[in-house]
Amino acid sequence: MSILIAEDNVAQRHYLREILEKEFPSHAPIVEAADGEETVKLALEHKPEVSILDIQMPKLSGVKAARAIWREFPAARIIFWTQFPHEIYINEIRKIVKSVDPPPAYGFIHKNNPESRFLRFVAAVLEDGADMIDPAFKDSFKRPLLTEFESEALYYLALGLSNWAIARKCSLSLRGVESRLATLYEKLFVS
Repeated sequence: MSILIAEDNVAQRHYLREILEKEFPSHAPIVEAADGEETVKLALEHKPEVSILDIQMPKLSGVKAARAIWREFPAARIIFWTQFPHEIYINEIRKIVKSVDPPPAYGFIHKNNPESRFLRFVAAVLEDGADMIDPAFKDSFKRPLLTEFESEALYYLALGLSNWAIARKCSLSLRGVESRLATLYEKLFVS
């Protein structure tokens, strides 16, 4: 029985270890990783009861680490602990969860939550196998998932690419891109 903490910030990693050791002493040892590659290695080696992953880590994002973990260890319970609840990450994780059979228990919690709420989230996922979503992220779960093109187009739009440049990058016609972007804007409530 163990818990895995994957967090590149040393102070935050030590804070998590301290509160988890105090609250869940029977789930020792607590294993720590400072980057995504180490996270995957330790998760597959230790098969922790729950893993707490920062989404933005060096070498491999928490999202890519979760994908690799669930590919080899589909029963893994993962809580994404993040400062940046970007919808692209949330959509990608939702897609990954849907592809795992049976779907794993997972959660999303914002790093700014009080310790008591964080510990309730961990207990729910760890002990009950419940899916837990921080209220700060609820709106992201109400919206339909973005298609692969929509996620890619959103990325290109954020980079400032024109519709024509997106069409070239995606090997589509300008009209095809405009049509798909119209659907994307509807999903995101952009007028």
